Amino acid sequence: MSRLLSSILLPLALGLSLAFPALGPALGQTMGGGTVGVRGLTTDAVLEQHLKAVDSAADEECLTYEDTVGDFEWQSCISGAVTSVIGTAPIASSGGITPAISITADGIDFTEIADDMTLDGNLMIEVPAAENITIDSRTAPSTHTQGIMRYEHTAAAVNTRVIELEVDAASFASTHAVRADLHATALAPGEVMIGYHVSADTSTSTGGMIEAVRVDKAGAGTAEVHALHIDPGVDVIHQESGTFGALESAWENAVEVTSELNDTGTDLTLFSSNSDILYIGDAAAFNALEVNLDTVAGGAGIKPTFEFSNDGGGGWDTFTPVDGTDGFRETAIIEWAIADLTNWQTDTVNGVANKFWIRITRTQPSIPQDPIEDTIQGSKTVERGWDEDGDIDVRQILASGTANLQDNILQRANLLDYGEITNAIGDTGGGAQDIDLELGNVVTATQTVAQTTYTFSNPTASDEGFSFTLIIKNGASNGGTVFPGSVTFVTDGGVTPTLQTSGTDILSFITTDGGTIWYGYGPVTGTRSLWIPALEWTPTVTDGATALASTETTATRPDIKHLGFAAAADDFAQAAVAFPTAWDNGTVTFKAYWAHAGGSTFTIDLGLQCVTVTDGETMDVAYGTAVIVEDTGGTGEDLYITPESAAITCGGTPADGELTEFQIYRDVSGDDLDVDLDLIGVKILYTVDANT
Repeated sequence: MSRLLSSILLPLALGLSLAFPALGPALGQTMGGGTVGVRGLTTDAVLEQHLKAVDSAADEECLTYEDTVGDFEWQSCISGAVTSVIGTAPIASSGGITPAISITADGIDFTEIADDMTLDGNLMIEVPAAENITIDSRTAPSTHTQGIMRYEHTAAAVNTRVIELEVDAASFASTHAVRADLHATALAPGEVMIGYHVSADTSTSTGGMIEAVRVDKAGAGTAEVHALHIDPGVDVIHQESGTFGALESAWENAVEVTSELNDTGTDLTLFSSNSDILYIGDAAAFNALEVNLDTVAGGAGIKPTFEFSNDGGGGWDTFTPVDGTDGFRETAIIEWAIADLTNWQTDTVNGVANKFWIRITRTQPSIPQDPIEDTIQGSKTVERGWDEDGDIDVRQILASGTANLQDNILQRANLLDYGEITNAIGDTGGGAQDIDLELGNVVTATQTVAQTTYTFSNPTASDEGFSFTLIIKNGASNGGTVFPGSVTFVTDGGVTPTLQTSGTDILSFITTDGGTIWYGYGPVTGTRSLWIPALEWTPTVTDGATALASTETTATRPDIKHLGFAAAADDFAQAAVAFPTAWDNGTVTFKAYWAHAGGSTFTIDLGLQCVTVTDGETMDVAYGTAVIVEDTGGTGEDLYITPESAAITCGGTPADGELTEFQIYRDVSGDDLDVDLDLIGVKILYTVDANT
């Protein structure tokens, strides 16, 4: 009877009904109007009048048993009247009682509840302001691997929540909803302590999304919301980037299981006996296994040990990976850092050589269910991350907006398929026109009204190189273009380029001192030269000059390679060239390089004429008008260079890509050199277009 009485104390104090197991034949009959022949106590069966109490009950008192006198008495519940619950019956709410439990003081010693406590309603615990609820598994350290406090939940409706916290800061700073104090006591290299682990099993999903963490913000207040706040000395993100693929070699004990582990259609029972070993090998070191289980291991799991091949001679070293499978009790990933497997080397297992091997051994003697795999895959991942210094290691950045580096360095970048922002000024309108370089590194402008004077503003800092491109249309029209005085053009010998009156010119500018000095590169608009040496000139069939010859000055010194033009009559020679497309197809000039041997009078006259011939056109055409240049020699073996000639207009209609024929001759009617004129070569000078 004492066991029965002590078993009803807590439910009476909490206002709950009880369902008891059978206690023996003496209680075989129903009390309180229940069904005859059914053992137990029915609802409202035990009343105060059935009990011997030494006093009368007051409001909200609990009935207690006084073992000194063998009677009951009523006492305040707050004074600690309920101290133990003994028995195997679950606590359950039923009848018309509101399904709620309120514990407001003292406590319940849960070690004295032999079995489960079942709630048909809500459980509310009111904690006094100065108290807390502590679950102590430190005094007796737990070996439980599936949760000291474990919630198992299967949703039966949309938007269910397993745990929901509603926390109000109520004007108190540093209010924590959840805090984990992690102590890395004696944590060794290669070992991992985890504060929050989400293992997402997507094996039966056909779509959707799992969000490990979601943060949202509501309300119009001004408080900042940080999804993640990292203090100094802490890496922000560590990612193992890669994909899982088929295993190269896998063995259970001495039986090869490679194809079974790689095949989703063949499910293989693993670790069916204690001390069974699974070997997994690959030609390259790997650091992760994806274990997809058709049936998970039961009970405590296989309690695996992990080892790696360490010396190439059959030796093994143990290591501790992050085992997300919890002993093959979950579909998850087993991963480790290759660097932590010191001296991991290739070895031979079951005749398979030159592999990096991992072996997993079952150490649990008995489990109710052996694991059955669906697939097991391996991966060598690449470490990516965001470290404590703010350095980010990523494979690729996909940005849909502006990435502002704030004048910081972009280092070791290979640029592909990139563009530059264009600052389209449009019509300048004449007068002063500033180019704000913060608006783009490519600038376009059209000059339509009057002379335009440009200024450049907002280049990068003085310790950085900076360049931009200016595209000007009609730059020489309406008074022309004036560039800043800080610009020094390095093309055409430092001369400001001549822009086109009707057309487009492209200029580039670069500075290394924040704009104090700009170096400009403009259109190549000046004169260019084309050298035709004597060996490229061919004497004409009629009245041709003397063939190419070499005259020695002194042994091993420069020989004079020349064509000879006699003093008695006009001699001719010809050469053909194809001008670069940069030629403006206009007039040309020339300078002749010549020498003579001896003589008493030394004035010479040389004439040059030209004609252009296009594709499919006859070459039997007349040269244009010749232009004569005069010069005076005097000393044998000296080099003489004639003055630049007047402009020569070529016959035909010059155009890009045509052949230009030149003919040079000595006009003896106007010179008095009484010996041969030795022609060394001719420099043709021509003008190039402004836009090439």
